[in-house]
Amino acid sequence: MAGPENSIERVRAAKAGVRKNLGKDVDVVGVGVTKTRSGYALKVNVGRAPKGGLPSEIDGVPVVFEVVGAIRPK
Repeated sequence: MAGPENSIERVRAAKAGVRKNLGKDVDVVGVGVTKTRSGYALKVNVGRAPKGGLPSEIDGVPVVFEVVGAIRPK
C-alpha cells in the first residue's frame, strides 16, 4: 500500500521500470513524477486508454494515468 513513504527518490527509481511493468499493450507516451497529498506518484501519459485495466501502483508506488492522445512534433 502506498503512503507518505513515497519519497521522490523511491518514485524516480520506480519510474525507470514503468514501460517494462506496463507491457507492450499500453501506449505510453510520457512518464514523469507528480506531487500528491501523500508524497509523490508516477505520472504516466498514455496515447489511448487500453482495453484492460491499469494498475494503481507500480513497485509499491502510486500511479496517476492521463489519456493525452498521440504526441507529435509541431
